[in-house]
Amino acid sequence: GRDMPFPRDWTVDRRYPTKGKRKYPLPLPHLSPQEAQLLTVPAEQEIIVLGAEPEYLDPPYIAQLLDLRLRRFYTILADHSTDGYESDLLLVLEDPYWANILVSTNHRVRGGFNRINVNSDNGELNLKLLPEEHVARPLRNLEPPSVQQQQMGVPSVPFTALRDRKYLISTAETCTWNGLPYVFKQPLVEGHVEHMHREVALNGQVRDSPYIVALAAFIVDEDGLLRGQLYPWSGVRIDTLPSVTWQMLRDVLAGLRDIGRATMPDHSTGNIVAASHGDVFSRNVVVQDGRARLIDAGNEGLNYEGDRGAAITMFSSLAEKMPTEEDKKKLSVMLELLKTDLGFEVIVERLSQEYDT
Repeated sequence: GRDMPFPRDWTVDRRYPTKGKRKYPLPLPHLSPQEAQLLTVPAEQEIIVLGAEPEYLDPPYIAQLLDLRLRRFYTILADHSTDGYESDLLLVLEDPYWANILVSTNHRVRGGFNRINVNSDNGELNLKLLPEEHVARPLRNLEPPSVQQQQMGVPSVPFTALRDRKYLISTAETCTWNGLPYVFKQPLVEGHVEHMHREVALNGQVRDSPYIVALAAFIVDEDGLLRGQLYPWSGVRIDTLPSVTWQMLRDVLAGLRDIGRATMPDHSTGNIVAASHGDVFSRNVVVQDGRARLIDAGNEGLNYEGDRGAAITMFSSLAEKMPTEEDKKKLSVMLELLKTDLGFEVIVERLSQEYDT
């Protein structure tokens, strides 16, 4: 199967951010080239095609793209259609044509435009700068922090209080607040607003766990609308470490155990079920002072194999980083336990009984 970097509904509805007299908010301000740290990754790896469809103009197709690092939207008009588009919308998102056009403009250096018209006869590019609300996707379903969210005891912090914003990955940035390092996550289009609320709801139930990074603050705009979450900077990704101990992986299992004690609505049915992390992967495990903690829990991607299967995959990929034979032996025990029907609660208890006495 194919994993989509963003929800399926991001590929539809590119209308302007007004409905009647109401103006819908746009994503928060762009990152500058310096804040986006542009030299660390090829541009095409951070450009998302949100959709492409007939425009009934000349040229006949219009695509909308998002450069994640710049937090900036672009539209491209061109005489180009994706083969099989009518029967499989996902093919549009995988078509490299649109991102290649944007990259060819050297947009991250030039700036000053957000719309590209491709001449149907000679392929020349005509660059224009349109008002932001004609290009960016509005966020129509933002609300102030709910009563339940306010009861978490987490402060609401204005976006303007954040300093030193720098791109981290996808919708996440590093920043400082009151002089301390944090990670700020914001929804860039509507599909991520629901993701934000699910993540906050789960974090509210497990925030006392020492194996999960707890929400530090809600980020709100000048209208008091919830625009993102703030988490304390809690270390580096586990896969970037030169060595990984078995205790770090046991911390991951303990975090999954604590998440499983919480409840959440099922993604497809809405029924209340035992919670799951939904994206157990090395990028969502951070390590500080030798202890591992989970981040980004609460949303499940397409074709996800489940927390247990994902943990087996991740642990196996880290086996070569085990520093001692003892660590490797204990990792093997963990993997064997994960391949049984035992729950995380029982697995963590058995590992503690075996190795902590």
